[in-house]
Amino acid sequence: MNLSILWLFGSIFLCAPHEFNFEKNVVLEQASRVVQKEVRYPLSMLREFEGTFYFLPDGKQGILEKDGHTQLWDISSWSPIKDLSVNLTNISNITQTEYGLIALATLLTNQSEKIVQITDVFTGQIFQKYTQYGDYPRYIDITNDGDRIILLTDDGTKVYETFTRKEIFTYIGACYALAISNDGKSIMILNDWNGAILIDVENQTNIATFTDIYALTSRIRFSASDRYALILSEGLFNKYEHIEGKIQVINIRNKSVMHNLFNRDELISYAEFSLDEKYIVSSSDTNGTLTVWDVQTGEILAKSSHGGRYVYDINFSFDGSKFVLLFDVGYSQIWDFSSFSSSGVQHYPLYR
Repeated sequence: MNLSILWLFGSIFLCAPHEFNFEKNVVLEQASRVVQKEVRYPLSMLREFEGTFYFLPDGKQGILEKDGHTQLWDISSWSPIKDLSVNLTNISNITQTEYGLIALATLLTNQSEKIVQITDVFTGQIFQKYTQYGDYPRYIDITNDGDRIILLTDDGTKVYETFTRKEIFTYIGACYALAISNDGKSIMILNDWNGAILIDVENQTNIATFTDIYALTSRIRFSASDRYALILSEGLFNKYEHIEGKIQVINIRNKSVMHNLFNRDELISYAEFSLDEKYIVSSSDTNGTLTVWDVQTGEILAKSSHGGRYVYDINFSFDGSKFVLLFDVGYSQIWDFSSFSSSGVQHYPLYR
């Protein structure tokens, strides 16, 4: 074959369109700004409960709900102290308020409507009831001190003074997920398949918009001091036709997206900030992976296996040294987080 023929075939080869999958992966990593280095710290599970477990603000006790019965537990010995007369089935939050220790619990009335009860943990006194629409718990949240509550109703997303039922703010429009800041001054609503808005409740103005979310099933969480927020897309098709979850980390003060965190081909069921706001703990129900991320860098610091069930909530202890995974099959796992703690960990007077 002479040189002219070789040149012709070479030109055709070079000019023809090609699919370079490795280039797509590089673009995907760069767009997400994910820093994945060698995992340095181990995570260990302390114990597993049959039932739903929540830490209480005193740092010494917890509540276990199982089969319609609620027990007070001693954390130091992991043993029951006494049975509580109140039934706290379907707890969402346990919050310290001026009225004492109260819990949000939901009662299913039909497929679209639920009754949200504000209940005293120890006496069973019901302070308020709200009617909520939509899939729980993406459509309800409460401030750190329990003074304000946000939920999806049949005529819009509403913010109330929790105990007086005074309506503070109403948002009319689509809502796929919502959250209220711990100081009660701002809310975030996922109002489109690919967009979320940050609203100043006091002035009733839209102060920021965040896009590129692309998921119906999402959650929103504020960090303890409201410095950061996260928007969790549990599962979505990315532009390269892989199904995976994504955590969008937002700097509230700068109104900017810091990171888009994901594990390749993993569906993320829940994510939560640590109390010192240094880390995000997320769970995947694809392969049962528990992941710890650095908030500032997006780096993965630890990975462990939690067994592969669906996690619908992550609840930190008051001192931040432990967290509990709540599974949809009625189990709870207590995990040690002390290896990530330091002397600089803040202790918050109120618990969310």
